[in-house]
Amino acid sequence: MKTIFHILLSFIIVCSLSSCGHELGGPSQEGEFSFSLDSLIRTGNYEFNNTFGPAWKYTLAISFKDTEGKDLVAPLAEEQWDSNPDASHWAEYINPDKLHLDVIYSNPPDCFDNATYTYNKTNPEAILPGDHVKYCTASQYGQPDSPWYVVHSEATYINTWGEDVQDLTLNITCPTIFGDDEIHEFATYWDEGAEKRGEEWLAMCTKLVYEGHEYIPEKKVRVEHFENFGKAWNTVFVDYRIDIILK
Repeated sequence: MKTIFHILLSFIIVCSLSSCGHELGGPSQEGEFSFSLDSLIRTGNYEFNNTFGPAWKYTLAISFKDTEGKDLVAPLAEEQWDSNPDASHWAEYINPDKLHLDVIYSNPPDCFDNATYTYNKTNPEAILPGDHVKYCTASQYGQPDSPWYVVHSEATYINTWGEDVQDLTLNITCPTIFGDDEIHEFATYWDEGAEKRGEEWLAMCTKLVYEGHEYIPEKKVRVEHFENFGKAWNTVFVDYRIDIILK
């Protein structure tokens, strides 16, 4: 009798866990987020356990030329600066001393301070200048005839930032591009995108506003194939590109 009781009890527990698992990790409906264990592996040109949970991913690429067609981003790419001096190859990072970026979020959580571009700390003196360094990369997307783009990717995690997509204000200081030390403000507007990569939902940039001019980005979608550790997978990448001519 005890054996039967234990079997029934185990069955009830398994059913309960399965029910909870279905609620938290079952197939996601359109517009909902899946917390399935399978989606805890985020894929790209890397593969690791994503302990932060689902997130909105924002990727924007901007090219800058002058009225004569000179590529103003190219000199930043020529330096081939890398955040890791021991790196075996250039990861396309732009020297943050040559291009400084700060990002202002439209609706950050209480734990984030837009004034210092960092998470609040109990000791303000503990905030270091590097705490809010935003890195950009320079890319031609494998096309030698393409202009160089300043590419920046950002992520806001659902667990702490909520499910709403953020609008992002990019404050860029770059004498190489603009010819001055002033802060140049780019207001970017985002909406929910249709594509998903692991636990990353890829946000859609609807427009950019700079100095009163409105730019509509061009959406670029590419799927790349990866093989590693005996596994093979395809990963979708979505970025929004804008070409700006500075006068």
